[in-house]
Amino acid sequence: EAERALLAPREWPPHAWHLVPTIEAYKRAIGATDGLAALDSGRGCAYDCSFCSIGRYWGRRTRALDATRLADEIDELFAQPGVKAAYLAHDLFGTDRAQALALCAELERRAQLGERGARPFEIRARADALDDELIAALARAGCYRVLVGIESGDPALRNAHGKQLDPACDVRALVARLDRAGITPILSLLLGLPGEDEAALECTLSLALDAALLAGVNLSLHLPNPQPGCRLGDEHGARARIVEGIAPDMALGTGTTRPERELIAAHPDLFGTFHLLARDAEEERGLRRLARMRDELAPLLQRLPRTFALVARRLDLGVAQLFDRWQAGGRSFEALARAQRDPLIDDVLAWETALLRAGERPQLLELGCDLAALRAALADPRADPQGARVPTPRTYAVTRGRRGPRTVRLSDDLARVLRSGDPPPGAARAALQRAGLLPALPP
Repeated sequence: EAERALLAPREWPPHAWHLVPTIEAYKRAIGATDGLAALDSGRGCAYDCSFCSIGRYWGRRTRALDATRLADEIDELFAQPGVKAAYLAHDLFGTDRAQALALCAELERRAQLGERGARPFEIRARADALDDELIAALARAGCYRVLVGIESGDPALRNAHGKQLDPACDVRALVARLDRAGITPILSLLLGLPGEDEAALECTLSLALDAALLAGVNLSLHLPNPQPGCRLGDEHGARARIVEGIAPDMALGTGTTRPERELIAAHPDLFGTFHLLARDAEEERGLRRLARMRDELAPLLQRLPRTFALVARRLDLGVAQLFDRWQAGGRSFEALARAQRDPLIDDVLAWETALLRAGERPQLLELGCDLAALRAALADPRADPQGARVPTPRTYAVTRGRRGPRTVRLSDDLARVLRSGDPPPGAARAALQRAGLLPALPP
């Protein structure tokens, strides 16, 4: 039978919202409160990454909605009760540069003309499609988060699996540029691709740590799934199996009950997303280590990136080695950090813990280090972080700002005012307001 021609985007029928419950009803049914709703903004992919079936499924073709039509659909989505943000679900946002810029301009225009303000949205994009002009346009249009598939920190391994990322693309610089624009980057990374050795794994984990040091990044670590329809399935499907106790990324939250497991075991051809690369006991041990990294290392690097980096430098260990040391110790990472008996590590751990607890009321910290100098030292592998130590403790205030936790260094006078709990005098009040440490009060 001849292949049926694909519909052009202009031929896609409108959404029949009247036929389904509201987004609010769906969110309530699953106990979600985020208000994020997905919208099909494009289909297909021109690439053929080994771990993904999308490119092959769509014949290596990609189509994106016209900018005006997509803006209309975003408006329709936000008319649904319970929608607070849109997720434009197309892997290649920005590769059709003209369409991406036109959409951003249209969303910005509508926000300026109407009373609704910007429509918050997030996207998925290739790293090499996000230049300064597009990032700035996204920020003005209301984009607050971008998922970027990097897959591996080792360029050779990444390209061996079909990613074809532009060699000139500097992922660390991209993270910093997105952060400066007010957009949170999500880095998607795969652990355990065929051909990955310990050095390649360290490249990936080091990239994750560096990104967390640069910005408030979200780290999304994954295990490859050799599902049917992709190159991993073709080449490695025979060595894939269900591994008890490890949930594949494509099946998190399912397949855990006895009836589910029996159904999956009876129809392995239908449940390929539950299979992982573990042919024998040795591969299973390695996979379990990677699964722990996925589940435990990513959250740790997001919570305590600077503490982790300092402990790694003090012990002269790579990211994977320090993770293994932590796991073998059987205690919290905070306990491992305090066991170093290093005043700088203790100070930074106290600071990062305060950031996690940041609220409207400022928390005051006495730290024996210059935090600006510390950030600079951690960004330079040749620098000694101990150079950030200072002879006289400095006072910092940690509070929650518009984009999340923030840290402000205080003069001795302002620190005394905040500690006293008394209403600040005029000049001190104005200085604290400028620093964002007091609400704006009438004169």
